[in-house]
Amino acid sequence: MSVTTFDCETEEGRKYIESEAIAADRIGKAKNYHPFIFGTGSRVDRLFYDDDAIVRVLCEIRSRNKSLDDFRQYKSVLCNRKKLDDGAEAAKIFNVPFYLFIRTLIDDQIIFCEIADKNGVITVPFETHTRSIQKTCNGGIAKREIAYIGIEHWSKLRE
Repeated sequence: MSVTTFDCETEEGRKYIESEAIAADRIGKAKNYHPFIFGTGSRVDRLFYDDDAIVRVLCEIRSRNKSLDDFRQYKSVLCNRKKLDDGAEAAKIFNVPFYLFIRTLIDDQIIFCEIADKNGVITVPFETHTRSIQKTCNGGIAKREIAYIGIEHWSKLRE
């Protein structure tokens, strides 16, 4: 019998979960919204709601051991294509836009990009390629369809 350990239960995984929680708090303060986390296994990470308890945005938050300059040099940000599709589907259900936020751990910046509008229509252009990538923060290899979103579509969070 094998025992399953979720990535978020490891020391490395907890580091990234904590970083994403910090990012959610910063995003909430910058936008005057309150974060709500869906939990392990959900198709999107969080939603943000306003003081009247109206849901304003859905999002996926990621932390990367990179700097903003690294992404500028790469000229794009990589994301699992399935995450974009899942977020777009959720946006349609909730009738709010879906955003992807990235916290850069080297220089502690937060960048964001609208992925889908409230109708679930993907609003950002990207290229996709299937490739082998690191499966999780704890290692491993996975073959996935990866979306490359040009850096020109990203904005820096104003705090």
